[in-house]
Amino acid sequence: MKKITAFGEIMMRISPKDNMLIEDTDQFDTYYGGTESNTLVTLSALGNKTTYITKIPSDSLGKGVVRHLRKHNVGLEGVVFGGDGLGLYFMEQGFGQRPSKVIYHRKGSSVNTLTIDELDLDLIFENANWFHVTGISLAISQNAKELSLELVKEAKKRNMIVSFDFNYRSKLWTIEEARDTYMEIMPYIDVCFGNVFDINNFLLIKENTNELTINKLLSMYNIKYLINTKRDIINSNSHKISAHAYTLNNQHHTDEASFEILDRIGAGDAFVAGVVHVLNQNINDIDKALEYGMKCDILKHFVKGDILSITQEEIENFKLEGQDVVR
Repeated sequence: MKKITAFGEIMMRISPKDNMLIEDTDQFDTYYGGTESNTLVTLSALGNKTTYITKIPSDSLGKGVVRHLRKHNVGLEGVVFGGDGLGLYFMEQGFGQRPSKVIYHRKGSSVNTLTIDELDLDLIFENANWFHVTGISLAISQNAKELSLELVKEAKKRNMIVSFDFNYRSKLWTIEEARDTYMEIMPYIDVCFGNVFDINNFLLIKENTNELTINKLLSMYNIKYLINTKRDIINSNSHKISAHAYTLNNQHHTDEASFEILDRIGAGDAFVAGVVHVLNQNINDIDKALEYGMKCDILKHFVKGDILSITQEEIENFKLEGQDVVR
């Protein structure tokens, strides 16, 4: 099986215990997480060989990151040590009609000093077939944006499949600030995770219908798939989702599923991992990819923390209607 690589920032998540408000608690749970590293953790658990590209500090937090990645069998060939610190984010878990809240403390973190000259690209991309990056890595700093674009171009030179998740974060940049960068990266993308909002606002493509808008995106940038989930939020603890993929003049989808939520963070990353896991084996098996992505997405909602570490057998045996204790 070919290796899957990704570039991004891994951070420490700090969350109040027992759904408390940040200002009202003095007890916190901590987890390591970041959208690209979360995706690689799930891919590794599903049996894929992976390599993560990032930069972390040479302190106890950096050592904790290494232990986290090693525990989940994520390759460290692209991990560089240095810089001033690890990014942090505080996540206040919502409940009922009270939404969750995220506060970032990531400016000046180590990953923002990483340059392509610090990376052994031949080692990182050895036997690699797939490279993944997201709009978050484009947004965190000018340096990270430039490195993301350099790595995407390098991956294409090596005939790798490149996937991209728009993953727009309004707390990191505005739509206007993001637009030029998204337009710059799109010609290098083979598999795109995004929706019509992204296409309209970041790529300024807006036709008379959503179908025509998506077809124009696919043909303009020669993209094989546009993939997304549609989510119906009943409240902070109860959602419905379905998964969708679009090819030129055609579409695929799963049935809608309802579920309760323990922890939503990282669910989209798990979805991407399930999709990429299947497509990296057979780029044309989109229906199975959506099924895997959907199962990974839903299962992540039942797990505390940022990551889903689950085996292929567990994914295949998972039933949406619920199960008793497995004995």
